[in-house]
Amino acid sequence: SNPPSSAQPATTFPSLQFYNSNTGNYPQGTVLSEITSYSADPSGSGANPHICSFIKTVQGQAGTNTATDGELVFGTAPYATVGDALESMRIDRDGSVLVSQVGISTDANYRTGIVKVQGTGAFRLYSSSFTGNSMSISRTGDTLEIGDKSAFSGDIKFYTDGTLACEINDQQESTFSGAVTLPQGSEAAPSLKFTGGGTNTGIYSSGSNNVDVSVNG
Repeated sequence: SNPPSSAQPATTFPSLQFYNSNTGNYPQGTVLSEITSYSADPSGSGANPHICSFIKTVQGQAGTNTATDGELVFGTAPYATVGDALESMRIDRDGSVLVSQVGISTDANYRTGIVKVQGTGAFRLYSSSFTGNSMSISRTGDTLEIGDKSAFSGDIKFYTDGTLACEINDQQESTFSGAVTLPQGSEAAPSLKFTGGGTNTGIYSSGSNNVDVSVNG
């Protein structure tokens, strides 16, 4: 419905607005507004007609008369799959992005809950503003790059089962919480090597309870 003039936000540019005039409590998941794409074509594999995609604004947390939030829910439908579009991504009320797998599809290119970044794009974590320091996961050629590329003296920590497993500090020093297991290696190809020391100089194990040093093989 159209909002009262007093509730109409003043804008100096074209604006598409959805106004929900309902009052009262909003159960979690209540749809506040929706944009839907629908196919009425009855031909094909039996999947049509159906809702192909949607964008919804929903109540993320059970609301009261004085508290209404908004979460954006995006829905998609796999190819040749019977049924309407289902939620595939959500931006929740706290700004978190949640990606879900929608159904099962025979399409080899179908995305199964995977976030894809093309080319030189990167996934970045900022400390405050989007122009500040960041940690990133990116790709350069065939190389996966993870960590602090903006030189702000950040550490990297890896956790398993809720416990710190490894830490790399801003001096490139690595600390492991558990044992570090290396291949046994050999005199000609030791497992632990040193920068500039050659490929056949280092430390290996010739057998049980043995630690050996190889120099030039």
